[in-house]
Amino acid sequence: MDTIQINESPSGGQSGDTSSFPASANESQAHKGSSFQHGWWGYVDKDIRAVLGDPVAGGLGRTYCGGGVLSACRDMLLSTLGSANGQAPAAVYPGDDHCAAGDQWCADAILQSPLGGITSPLSAWQNRPTYQQVVSFPASRGQDISNLAQGRPVSVSSTQLFYPAGNAVDGSPTSRWASSSSDNQSITVDLGSAKSVSRVLLRWEAAYGLQYRIDVSANNSTWTTVWSTTSGNGGTDNDVFAPVSARYIRMQGVKRATTYGYSLYELEIYGR
Repeated sequence: MDTIQINESPSGGQSGDTSSFPASANESQAHKGSSFQHGWWGYVDKDIRAVLGDPVAGGLGRTYCGGGVLSACRDMLLSTLGSANGQAPAAVYPGDDHCAAGDQWCADAILQSPLGGITSPLSAWQNRPTYQQVVSFPASRGQDISNLAQGRPVSVSSTQLFYPAGNAVDGSPTSRWASSSSDNQSITVDLGSAKSVSRVLLRWEAAYGLQYRIDVSANNSTWTTVWSTTSGNGGTDNDVFAPVSARYIRMQGVKRATTYGYSLYELEIYGR
């Protein structure tokens, strides 16, 4: 909880005039996560810069801190900070329905506003949050959201020693498949039977595809392209397309992004 105390010292015949400013502005976070809820910080910043003689765009028209006298403003700020520093923790962080009095971490923590039936505990303070957590459910209860490619038979157009094809479907984030160092290379997963698929997740190693496509097939001979790019940037690619029934799914590399081949930590296939 931060409190701004704004008082004007007598100056130029004006004694204690606080027009246009409140006597105090309580900037309690109220479990919202931001220190700047009400906007008074901008006014204080402009006023102090004006007292310092700095240029201020859209100024307040007059100075308030210390009546515009730099030494008086400095004394007022030091006095205010000293007074604030002398307050007991229980006064600065009063208790509420979620926190005991004096518990700074809890008082500053963010209380989520859940949508639906899922709630979450208090989370650590952060400035200007919009969403701290968004939970997305890709399927309804009972629907299969597993990785259809994990552990399935896989074939490749080429491979490098120590980086076999099976590494791309073993579920490990550290093992990988790597092709030979040429452009047109592919990796194909056999799902065993026709499945509804709508998403392929590619977890690239540093040697990634600049241009590649996702092809599907029912018989491993006639292929249909369901997704493609000419501007791949590596990392993790979440390639989403309209649901289609297919037994074989292929990542067909067209052009490499590096002088190495194509290298994938994992190729994952999902129905949703």
